[in-house]
Amino acid sequence: MNDSSLQDDHPYAETREYITDIAFRRLELLEEASTAIDQKAGVLMGFVSVVIALGLSRAMPSSSVPLDLLFGYLAFGLLFASLGFLIACLTPCVRRLDPDVKKLLEAFWDRSMNSARENVAASLKTAWLTNTKAHRTKTVWFTCALWLSAVGITVLGFDILVVRLLA
Repeated sequence: MNDSSLQDDHPYAETREYITDIAFRRLELLEEASTAIDQKAGVLMGFVSVVIALGLSRAMPSSSVPLDLLFGYLAFGLLFASLGFLIACLTPCVRRLDPDVKKLLEAFWDRSMNSARENVAASLKTAWLTNTKAHRTKTVWFTCALWLSAVGITVLGFDILVVRLLA
């Protein structure tokens, strides 16, 4: 009896294959989503850096106008905090790329398809849990950076367009 007949005779062979295919596709989608966040974070980091550079190239807040000092330093504090979150977001994290091909070759080369499939399914669950946690953390950091950037740019714009013009 060969491995393919063992697989075909198992009552849940089609279900296992279907679930494994879904798990692989979901892991691919999760990886694509993480890559998209990395790309957005890189663009936002460049934009925030340009805003900071342009803001610093203008006259610094006047020490004789307390509102100018308050809004100027608050804006730059928010923008630099945003950069910190973006750096954390872009820092490479360890991703599980299961199943480990080397382990599969060593452990299951001479075994039935069912035992290999069960092991792959178990490792896919671990990979999903690990990668989902890393993706959620990255998403939270990006969201915080996005809001800090928006508020920082708004405060800087208010400082330059309103406070400095009225002072």
